[in-house]
Amino acid sequence: MFEFTFIMLLAVAVSIDSLSFGIIYGMRNIKIPVFSQTVIALFSGTVFFIAMVMGSVLRSFLSESFAETLGSIIFFVIACSYLLKANLKYCHKDTIATFSIKSLGIIIKILKEPESADMNVSGEIDLKESVFLGMALAIDAVAAGLGAAASGFTIILTSFLIAVFEFLFLYFGHLLGKKSNKKLDEKKADFFAGVIFMLISIIKTISIYRKYNI
Repeated sequence: MFEFTFIMLLAVAVSIDSLSFGIIYGMRNIKIPVFSQTVIALFSGTVFFIAMVMGSVLRSFLSESFAETLGSIIFFVIACSYLLKANLKYCHKDTIATFSIKSLGIIIKILKEPESADMNVSGEIDLKESVFLGMALAIDAVAAGLGAAASGFTIILTSFLIAVFEFLFLYFGHLLGKKSNKKLDEKKADFFAGVIFMLISIIKTISIYRKYNI
């Protein structure tokens, strides 16, 4: 039950960006077919699964206490990155970086301007565009997957819930966006995700301290 609570919190934190993107697309009347939403969710779940498998391999070479401590540190770093990102958005508007690698440039642009995922300006996220959007939303899942594996979370259950929450957050975010006439404050979403990751890190650290009497 304790681990399941952690997994649920992790799924919410990782999926916050999907909620934000869904609201943005809904407000701008950009359609996201259920099939495209499913592709995006499966992409994030698959990336998370691969990251957890890699983390599990790394964990096998480490002591249990060190691996769990490393997982807690990774969650702390992720939390700091979200909080820093939220703070930077309060201070100034980020500029879009330019990359010589076309696909990487597209992903970075989508992260900066979510509406740019609709590359053909059709008003709908098609299959090809959903792959790029899935890649953009899965970036945070890599570090989170490594942290989850190092912390000893169940790979199949965690990856499955990540995919489910990605789909639900994107789906309901899109519905919410279509009914809302207010501008989305993305800074609050980043701050909320950062707080959840920080909470996971703190609780895990306390658990490690009690478990191993450090």
